[in-house]
Amino acid sequence: MKRIDKKRERSSNKFVQETVRSGHNQMKPKLSFEFLTGKYCISDCQQDEKAEVIDILHRLSQRTWQEIIQLGKAGIGYEQFEKERMKCSLPTSEYFENIDKVTVFHRAPKIPIVGFRVQEIFYIFCIDRTYDAYEHN
Repeated sequence: MKRIDKKRERSSNKFVQETVRSGHNQMKPKLSFEFLTGKYCISDCQQDEKAEVIDILHRLSQRTWQEIIQLGKAGIGYEQFEKERMKCSLPTSEYFENIDKVTVFHRAPKIPIVGFRVQEIFYIFCIDRTYDAYEHN
């Protein structure tokens, strides 16, 4: 059985509670490309793939986080999973120390956009155009 790090769990839960308390779910996402580099960067996408990514991000920017969460996998397509499923390298930053899950946006069969959410900011670090950045179900 996997041992749970209680301090990390409390820290992560505190972050989630603080995010909800401070009203970040009522805000529209702010998008950051700060950690988007390498093989999974948008600069490696073809023109039509770039258009798909921009379309998805534009649709996201028109909704609040609460609306996005309520959509679930429908519509834009939203899911979270453990960051250990990622095959590509993750950004190293103190922003993400206590975050255990990545967030993925997609519209089947569109390109997955992977990142970390911190408050209202979505830090994109992977455009998975080759479908090999994580274990797809």
